[in-house]
Amino acid sequence: MDDQLTHRISQFLANRTTPRGSERAGEYAVATTIGLVREQNQDAALIIKARYAGVPERDFDLAVVCDGLGGMKQGAEAAILGLSAFAARLIRSSRASVEDRLFNGLGQANAEIFKVLRGSGGTTLSAVLISRSGGPTICHVGDSRIYSIGPTELSQLTQDDTIGAALNKKGTTAHEARDTRLLQFVGMGDDLEAHIFHPKLGDTRAYLLTSDGAHDIPHGLLQRAVITTRQNFELARRLVQLSEFLGGLDNATVATIPSAIEIESDRPSEGLDLNLLTPWGQLNIWIPQLSDDKRAHQIEKNPQFDSSEGANPSKDDDDRRSVPLKKTAQKLKKTKKKAPRKDTENGDELPLSEALEIKFPERKEE
Repeated sequence: MDDQLTHRISQFLANRTTPRGSERAGEYAVATTIGLVREQNQDAALIIKARYAGVPERDFDLAVVCDGLGGMKQGAEAAILGLSAFAARLIRSSRASVEDRLFNGLGQANAEIFKVLRGSGGTTLSAVLISRSGGPTICHVGDSRIYSIGPTELSQLTQDDTIGAALNKKGTTAHEARDTRLLQFVGMGDDLEAHIFHPKLGDTRAYLLTSDGAHDIPHGLLQRAVITTRQNFELARRLVQLSEFLGGLDNATVATIPSAIEIESDRPSEGLDLNLLTPWGQLNIWIPQLSDDKRAHQIEKNPQFDSSEGANPSKDDDDRRSVPLKKTAQKLKKTKKKAPRKDTENGDELPLSEALEIKFPERKEE
């Protein structure tokens, strides 16, 4: 892995200090437990708050939950690799549409895992990206889930990529509908298809992302726990504790974010400020100057400057980057898209050949 930003995120995700963890930043919260049976936590979760200097309309929030496939090779490693590659690619290309950023991020994650495990291992991936101008967009593969939380209702927004879920749509028997074998996962290779769509906002106050160890809680109990808990941090902790109370048979991970981006008075004076949140801590990354800013400055000084030369892709990027698809508004309501292999844009905007300044926030005792 030679992408500097991917490597930084991967290291942060791998820093797991305890069997259980929970962290919050205001109403952004994430929690996980290894459970009472498993020897390793193969889930990975990350929340990112991205704030751009002078251009708040480019701000976005991102929440992602990955569940490494326990019955295959290196489940935990696949989850961390997939999540870090997905997030880094998405961060690096904010000039693209939201749908293309999610689609290309998923393609990057799929390619990175396949390159290492050759289809013998992988991960689920469920993500919500909320932009200040465009609202929420969902990207989903596997059987982790995304829910919307309303005043009195918990609604499942994603459908599991399992044999049982597929058969259930065809009115099959209850026994067949319980088949939890995955039809697809991130890392399977060229046949991967992404579910990317815009959910109806309505009166949604927050989004809830869960691995199967968390949402295997009986639905009535899950809904009651969600509706009767008003603060996102308490909800995240309550659901992982509830999974343990019910036997802790699997890793359980929960992430939850508000449905709209907060408006902060404290913004970076230049570049991009990233706040990363995992169950084991927070990390701030400040990138002083984006490649877009550098190109604008060079063009101002020299109108003949070719802006396409300002992109700074990582080594061997031509073999790994995915192409933005042209999508109609109708298709984007709910689509499945096959991950492509090439990128027609010179769109990466972070100067990855330069050092990134990283600041560690002080931990506050609760």
